[in-house]
Amino acid sequence: MTRWIAGALSLVLAAGGASAEEAAPVPKPVNRTPAQIAAPGPVGRLALAQGLFAASLSQRDPVGMIAAARITLAVPMRDKDRKAETIAPTETVPATGTPAQPFDAAAMLRAARALAAGDEAVLAQADAAEAEGAGQVIGGPARTRARIAPGAEDRWTMAFYSAALAEVAVLAGGDASLELTVTDGDGNVICALPGDGPASLCGWVPDWNATFTVAVRNPGPATVAYWLLTD
Repeated sequence: MTRWIAGALSLVLAAGGASAEEAAPVPKPVNRTPAQIAAPGPVGRLALAQGLFAASLSQRDPVGMIAAARITLAVPMRDKDRKAETIAPTETVPATGTPAQPFDAAAMLRAARALAAGDEAVLAQADAAEAEGAGQVIGGPARTRARIAPGAEDRWTMAFYSAALAEVAVLAGGDASLELTVTDGDGNVICALPGDGPASLCGWVPDWNATFTVAVRNPGPATVAYWLLTD
């Protein structure tokens, strides 16, 4: 009798385990294929240029700053008006002054010329870079100019297409760093970048056409001006 009771209990427990497994929710697939490409797309190149410029500026290297300007000039941007949903900070910090903008190519060249004052060879490089960029056509990645208060978060909803490289970059002005998180329609995280420099870049290939949420958060103590770039 004891043997039969033990056998019956084992069957009940096994059935219960199977039910629990069947009831477990099936995780939804992440709408992402990692971008397997040899080089970044246009948005990625702009983010690279911003990082190169910041590093060259800190080292007082005008040649590196001119190289960053060349990259930026080769990827013309078009301004696009987009609205974000802003999650206000729990504590309001009063604004102080006008936040610095990210560096465009013209500002990069001005800074490089200021450092290279008196060095005719470097100044000639700056002039050549400016002349090369003068014939660039209008178009390229979309740029939205925004500013964000300390502790606040901007959320942008954007559509991307399957089987095509999707890129989102945040370029922060001044010495600020901003956090960048991209999630798919089911809340799966595509990228979560802590913001450890002037530019943050997320690149991926969606597996199907869908909308994604791009969240930009300001962990710092001051209002930050930034550019949101998409391809």
